[in-house]
Order: sequence, then structure tokens, then C-alpha cells
Amino acid sequence: MEWLETIDSTNAEALRRLDRAERCGALASLDQRSGRGRGGASWSSRGGLALTLTVEAGSAGERAAQLTHVAGLAARRVLAPLVAHPVALAWPNDVVVRDPAAPDLPGWGSARKLAGILCERHASGVVAIGIGVNLTQALDTLPVPWATSLALCGLAAPEPRPLAEALATEIGRLARRWQRGGADLRGAGLLAELNAAQAWCGQVVTATRTPAPAQVGATQHVRGTFTGVDAGGRALIRTDGGVVSWLSGEVRHLRSADPL
Repeated sequence: MEWLETIDSTNAEALRRLDRAERCGALASLDQRSGRGRGGASWSSRGGLALTLTVEAGSAGERAAQLTHVAGLAARRVLAPLVAHPVALAWPNDVVVRDPAAPDLPGWGSARKLAGILCERHASGVVAIGIGVNLTQALDTLPVPWATSLALCGLAAPEPRPLAEALATEIGRLARRWQRGGADLRGAGLLAELNAAQAWCGQVVTATRTPAPAQVGATQHVRGTFTGVDAGGRALIRTDGGVVSWLSGEVRHLRSADPL
């Protein structure tokens, strides 16, 4: 584990090191200035309020997107014992806490985002698994209304270094297990746990798919019941026309919806 006092992005630094054929192992910071999440969303952690961490995983080929789910399971295993409320995974890349006392928010219900994950594959095939965890934000310093922090979940003074070590260890352990299982969630024995952890399972959801800049077509919206995740990490949504499945890179948003 290498701690960076200030960095633009731990993922970006890991990819730069891989460009130089250097191993990065695990990089952590409490002061990330210009990181990004899915879809280019800002992902910063100034002032020590949040932890950003990048763990290097071995070559994953075309199945690298599954590592988002592997990292989500690892994060849930580490974070769940620290908070009083249930911790779940909001497909594809958010770790959420279900607080029954929290007011419902559109698309989120009582779920509040505690951590987010972004995996980026280097040209060498090595994957940089990035995770950000909110540590000590108060309600008035959270980046969005649907976020929360460990402090707000009852862990008044979370210790970032032991937390980073635990996350890096568990992410690395499950990533190796996944690779030994043939880079397949079922083969690694992780699929049942992944589905049991899904925040939206059995709920009506809406999914928004926006074509890539090079593609032609309109934005698609799908509404149906989220039934789980398949062995490739695809979301399974039961609609009136049948079950549709999407990879995480194909869908911009998947959120809970009002009942049909």
C-alpha cells in the first residue's frame, strides 16, 4: 500500500505507472483532486473526507467488467460489519446502505450511496480497480443528496489506513479467486452471494441506455423488474416483452422506480 498525499486520481496514477511498465500494487489517498466515476462524473476526496483507493488486478481480457462486481462484493464484506444498517450493491458499481429512517428519494428509495467503484483496463490487460468510500462527511458536505458516509452510519471516526488495507486485501483476494474460477462469477463461486447482495432485486427499475458517440440511435429507456445478475455480470430485467440483459458499460443508469 502506497499513500499519496495529493493526487489527481489514484486510477490515473496507476495507469500512468502501467504505461511505464511499473507495478502499482495498491495506491491510496485522502486528497484526490480530479478523479472520475462512471460517465465522467466527478470523484474527488479533498480534505480527508473520503478515501480513494486503486488496486491492481491481473489481466482480465474482455471480462474485465466483471471485476466491478468482484470489487463490490469485497467492499460489502469489509464495510457491512462497520455500520448498523444493511449494506447492499446497487448494480452495477455502487455500494449502498439501506436506512429505514431515511426519506425516500427518486430512484434511490431509502438507499444511500456509501462507496463507488470504477474499473479501468490498461492496454496491457491489467485492470485498475478504483474505489471511493465516504468517511466523515456530514449531511451538508455530501456531494449529492443520495450519498452517505461512515460517520453518518454510526462510525464516528473511521480510520482510513486500516480500512484501505482491509479493502485492498479483500479486493485482491476475491480478484484472484475470480481469475482461478475462469474469470467467471459462477465459476468462482461468487454469483449466489452477488445476487443476494443486490439492492434492487425483485423491485421495479428503470434503465437508461445512451448510445456511444460513434453509434447511431436514440436513448433507450427500459422499465421492468430487476431479477438479478447473470454469470457475466449482466443485469437481468424482466419486461412485458421478455427478459433483457445489459452489461454495465451499456447502461448509464439503473435505479428503482415507482411500482407499475
